[in-house]
Amino acid sequence: MKIYEDIEVFKGAKLSEFCTFKVGGKAKLLFVVHSNSALNKVCFCCKSHKIRYKIIGFGANLLFDDNGFDGAIIVNRANKILLKGNCVYADGGVAISALIPACLNHGLGGIEKLAGIPSSVGGAVVNGLGAFGVEFNNFVEYVLCLDGAGKHVKLKNSACKFGYRTSRFKHGDFVILRVKLKLNFADKETIKSNMLSALAKKSATQPLDFPSAGSVFKRFFIDKDKIKNNNICYNDNEGNGLVGFKLEDNNEKQTISAKFYDPCCDDKKDTLINFKSCSCDKENKKPNKKTDLHNNSYKHIVKIKYGEICEVNLNDDNINLNNNCYNHNGGYWINNEINPHKDSCGQNALIEYNSNGKQLCEIVPAKIIDALGLKGLRVGGAMVSTKHAGFIINTGGASGKDISTLIEIVNAKVKEACGFTLPLEIEIVK
Repeated sequence: MKIYEDIEVFKGAKLSEFCTFKVGGKAKLLFVVHSNSALNKVCFCCKSHKIRYKIIGFGANLLFDDNGFDGAIIVNRANKILLKGNCVYADGGVAISALIPACLNHGLGGIEKLAGIPSSVGGAVVNGLGAFGVEFNNFVEYVLCLDGAGKHVKLKNSACKFGYRTSRFKHGDFVILRVKLKLNFADKETIKSNMLSALAKKSATQPLDFPSAGSVFKRFFIDKDKIKNNNICYNDNEGNGLVGFKLEDNNEKQTISAKFYDPCCDDKKDTLINFKSCSCDKENKKPNKKTDLHNNSYKHIVKIKYGEICEVNLNDDNINLNNNCYNHNGGYWINNEINPHKDSCGQNALIEYNSNGKQLCEIVPAKIIDALGLKGLRVGGAMVSTKHAGFIINTGGASGKDISTLIEIVNAKVKEACGFTLPLEIEIVK
């Protein structure tokens, strides 16, 4: 190892030491940078010498190949945090586990339910970090980054192309330097309580005692008529699926049918669905941030009996589809604030919609993997977790090949049973 100003240089470093799966071969070169200027220098050096490189944070969403990486891995540990009012400026290498306590100390809340996720700020932006109904990208004001020419570029939230577990930074030549967040002033005890509650839920539902990369597969929407086996994909007693809707950009008048149900809750209570009034950005279907979203002004308050269908007219631009509705891979479900039903994962109960006669089903990989009886399935040291079917864990001595083979087997069984495959949430790095 050689140490320069804010830069550590390794040759032949074991990648298993730089990811949460604890697998992977060696990197030809590995740099650990501790400032944005150092990150800039290393990127420039790699480009000048035509060295392939990849920037990582804590490797919590990565599966490294057993053959290693024939290039340079750049580990971003730039860790400056600046707080001004309710705005937070954080370097891309700042750990979420360090950011949340810093915000708590200043009475800033909003992201505390992301506690316990081993991600950096940069990784949170790139991968669209989210948990327990909280999406990191909803708090992003802008991202300061380097473009392919090495120039500093400031991208506003709307330019980041955030989506479910993705962003424009997932692919391309941008290097994230710093992120500006806008959080909410809140009571410190409330923030702390939310944080501890999230940590407790993670401990109760996830296999935290074993190395993993979190959820291997990501949720997605699929046309209802393309599903081969509804008995597996739909797991409530009435045959209802996990479904959502998509808004048509060219449709001026939006009317949806909403049907409340909770596939994980036997207590079939009535509920209230709320559409909050605010000005809305048509292009991105996000609320105008100049509008007070906490004024308790509702355009529609609709009482829905369990399983009953009602229609809600969305032909008014003042209906906010992002504050109370959670954008999920292009579809939406509603956060039911007044009488929330929670499913086994702690998420808000889903709502069934039908937009222009097109019904989409939201596929939840863990539920399908569990329904197929794949918990405990093993390949070498890799195993589908018996605690959470969406996780593949390293039980000890697993190789990258063990994990990738197990992923292929799981997807083959899902394809056979359901007619589709599950998209990866993790990234395989070769």
